Amino acid sequence: MDPQVEPVSYFCGDCGMENKLKPGDVIQCYECGYHMLYKKRTRRIVQYEARRKNQAKLDSVLACSFVSYFRTC
Repeated sequence: MDPQVEPVSYFCGDCGMENKLKPGDVIQCYECGYHMLYKKRTRRIVQYEARRKNQAKLDSVLACSFVSYFRTC
């Protein structure tokens, strides 16, 4: 059984009406039919960790280029 998915609140870009949409719903304002909806800001604290895939490789390349730059000066 699939757990019930809570609808997400969106605001219409034209009339400003709040629309609650579930996955699979048509992205359209129920009041005016406008197709640009903006997601309501969440009150939950969200934190993302941004890391590069090959950070160690990038660090070694930067270190080598830094050292080679100062050796030539």
